[in-house]
Amino acid sequence: MSKYEERVYISSGNAKKSIAAMRNQLAMLKRDVEQYSARKPGGPMVMALKEQIRKLEGEIADAEANKKREREARAAQDSEIGGTGEDGQSRGGLRSTSSRFPPRRRGP
Repeated sequence: MSKYEERVYISSGNAKKSIAAMRNQLAMLKRDVEQYSARKPGGPMVMALKEQIRKLEGEIADAEANKKREREARAAQDSEIGGTGEDGQSRGGLRSTSSRFPPRRRGP
């Protein structure tokens, strides 16, 4: 990658990017590829951008898979911790509001 490309398409080394930010960058790169290929299909920028797009798509797929694994692990941990009590009712989570508020008045 040339110095110009590095300045235009900044890629930080260890910074954790959000999936939304990566998708945004992917959309920008795809738009740039379309513009460059419309002007000059065999230009050097097109190949560099396509390489960067492939790399970014891989990063997005990895981040989504990681997020899914973390969510499943968290759900499994919550089910172990939260579980159900001896009386069969769930512990933690959402509670009923009936004990905290009186019933509504009905009629005139």
